[in-house]
Amino acid sequence: MEIEKIEAEHYYIKDLFSDKFLFEIPIFQRPFSWEQDNFQQLFDDINDASIENLDEHGKSNKDYEPYFLGAIILWSQEIKNDESGRYAVIDGQQRLISLAILMAIIRDITKSKEIHDTMQDYIYQKRNDTKGTPESIRISIREKEKDIFEKFVLKDGGTLESEEINKVCKNQSENNIKTAINVFKKNFRENGEFNQELITKFSAYLSQKVVLVIVKSRNLSSAFRLFNVINTRGMKLTNADLLKSNAFGNIPEKDHEKYRRTWEDIEEGMENLGGIDVLVRFIRNIKIKEKARKSIYEEYEKKIFKKDPSFQGENFIKYLENVWKIYQKKILDAKINTENKVFNVKYYNLMSLMRDFIPWNDWMSVIIRFSLKFSDNHLYRFLRSFERKITIDWISGLSYTERLTQTFKIITLIESTKSELELIKNPIFNNELNSNKSSFLKQIDEINFYLKDHGLKAKFILLGLDMWERDQDNVKISYDGEISLEHILPRNPDDVYWLKRFNETQRLNWTNRLGNLVLLDSRKNSSAGRRPFPKKIETYIKKKKGDFLITDEITKIMDWNMKELEKRHQSLKQRISKIWFPK
Repeated sequence: MEIEKIEAEHYYIKDLFSDKFLFEIPIFQRPFSWEQDNFQQLFDDINDASIENLDEHGKSNKDYEPYFLGAIILWSQEIKNDESGRYAVIDGQQRLISLAILMAIIRDITKSKEIHDTMQDYIYQKRNDTKGTPESIRISIREKEKDIFEKFVLKDGGTLESEEINKVCKNQSENNIKTAINVFKKNFRENGEFNQELITKFSAYLSQKVVLVIVKSRNLSSAFRLFNVINTRGMKLTNADLLKSNAFGNIPEKDHEKYRRTWEDIEEGMENLGGIDVLVRFIRNIKIKEKARKSIYEEYEKKIFKKDPSFQGENFIKYLENVWKIYQKKILDAKINTENKVFNVKYYNLMSLMRDFIPWNDWMSVIIRFSLKFSDNHLYRFLRSFERKITIDWISGLSYTERLTQTFKIITLIESTKSELELIKNPIFNNELNSNKSSFLKQIDEINFYLKDHGLKAKFILLGLDMWERDQDNVKISYDGEISLEHILPRNPDDVYWLKRFNETQRLNWTNRLGNLVLLDSRKNSSAGRRPFPKKIETYIKKKKGDFLITDEITKIMDWNMKELEKRHQSLKQRISKIWFPK
């Protein structure tokens, strides 16, 4: 039996986006799904690597260390003798498309003709009769995103048409392309202008030092098998495994059994919660208070343990146990013990909402650091201020990296502030937040608000509104089970009821806006679909009232038309503003 030939080789960006490769995204691939935080992470990782190399090796990039961007699996299509040709992307489309958008941004904002021409050449292969290369797009993407990609990425100057792109996004993947353009452009801006020095340095490092491993197979089934092996085989040692080894290496052997039991108790308690690595990261955030630039274990070795050798061994496990207990009680169980029973209940409600519906968990490091220093007496008041900060920053459009920076800033404030009340009065929770009101409300008003973070922003805001407008003094509220967002005016209406009440422009501008969204128990969602409004009300709201107060409100509306939609939208905006920007 002939053994399938599989080839693997590393390529720098300048060689990958060259005459050697034409990439195609097969029709069976999922849509372009990277979002704001993915794009920000890509930029930060490359830029941080460039800065670190500059600090260590100076301006000459000859000795710069490469930045590894992972492996890409390709299925060989029309291949010439020199291995150049067309390749279908089995794994890696998110990175390749994002890199193409990043290079298009650089092309459009640089003042250097050399950089402009280089980036355009990476994106678009020119015809060359001498070499025998046809004019072609380096990356041919799925039909669903093709039009917007060609108009705003492949077209020279296309990424600068930001106002136009907002008008044409019809689905999540198109919206993600728009988000990528906005995120990358934002990172090159400084004081309202594009930083040409940064563009020059970043472009050189991107071209010459960013490297990917390309794995090629001439057989589709082999390519899929390879994808499955790379993504599933092997159990890597976790950061917790490495830290455990370090800890027990610094504990006298006679005490091993005692700390072994402690470690195993924590391990068992965290088994279905992401493992001890979750706690390890919280501790890392508390101790270092800056964005990670190396692996977590390397940061423990070179920053935490090197700065404080006594933190190794017994002290590390004791600290870990303390963090675990706080995490269990204050976050997982959402319990505090104060004489104010109303605050105890409200803490439970707010923490449950944040824990279950904020789609990242580094913010929990702040609650743990607060609890390591202060009692429970003012924890609810702090949590309320902190939740406003998290929500406003998130909804206003701060990237994950920017939100993480704010998290570290608050941990530093906790450590330097003498009392809880002094901390709560800090401008970061007051004047600084209020200055973001206009950007917050602008995002709430977006025509595609539903598409932000796959609906997670809209869901959290509506759940928060639902919770705050309930009587919470003695009632514990926890939004359990599968909760979905339903469009009142359907996204693809075909019933005459909807087509008579909303023209095409109105549907484009209002379908994904806040005022057209309701919360539903997912068990009810599929039963209503695109039916007329009166049928929807009968199907999934009137039959079982009480799941969500803000959903029950629409039962009082007789007909869903532009007047009612606009009225509800404005009402929700005003009520949300009062909750997150109280006087």
